Amino acid sequence: MPAAMVLAIFTVLSAGAMTHGFVSYYTASRLLVSGELGPRAYDDQWFGDAVKRLTASDVREIFIPNPPTMAVMALPLVGFEARPARALWLIGSLLGFIAAVAALVKYQSLRNRDVPIPVLLLMLLSPAVFTNLRIGQGYLIVFALFTATALLLIKERDRAAGICLGALLALKTSGVAIVFPLIARRRWIALASAGITAAILALAITPLIDSAMWAIYPSQVRAYVARPASSVTAYQTTLGLVAISASPIRNGIRRRRRTAGRSHS
Repeated sequence: MPAAMVLAIFTVLSAGAMTHGFVSYYTASRLLVSGELGPRAYDDQWFGDAVKRLTASDVREIFIPNPPTMAVMALPLVGFEARPARALWLIGSLLGFIAAVAALVKYQSLRNRDVPIPVLLLMLLSPAVFTNLRIGQGYLIVFALFTATALLLIKERDRAAGICLGALLALKTSGVAIVFPLIARRRWIALASAGITAAILALAITPLIDSAMWAIYPSQVRAYVARPASSVTAYQTTLGLVAISASPIRNGIRRRRRTAGRSHS
């Protein structure tokens, strides 16, 4: 398919650069293996220095607001230097993304609902896809896990779906949005499988890190959401999106309170 070829060429052209995004996953995995991963990772200065040291580059990145289990994402690549590891990461991300899109197209075709070519091109050639490939972010992998979770749930393969959902919850806490519909639909097997999977990943890495990292993680998430940067596109979080969306309402309430206060004085 020409669109897939375009993505493949773009991936090859992007592989030689060292940018933010991937370096965060790679550095976290290297710190995990070396036993250095702990609460200091949530210090932007300390983690940024570790990124520069382990990638031999001038790129800076942050670890916050990720859970400690994010450090598992690039674990298979820690045996490589940063540049070849990044190339392998991009290849794996692209293959996972294309496989996920192909699975969605196949599901639709089995229901006699072919995906229109413009829609398929929009999926494959979305600017977000190119951005993920350019900087080596992990969201094509997250998309593949979301796709697997959704399709397995539709097929009522709840145990397998739960494993994918548990990986989403553990690696990027991205699967929270799926949890609530599952509770409403009483898909307890999927939820139990997800919880067990996430717990296994968390327990597996805990002996390798400073366990105090788990204790401070919730406060670090709150601190990050409070940053103005969390509400801009580059560092958008779900909570940050809610915060920026609600800001006009909050500002209106504050103005009314100030007006009411002046009228009573």
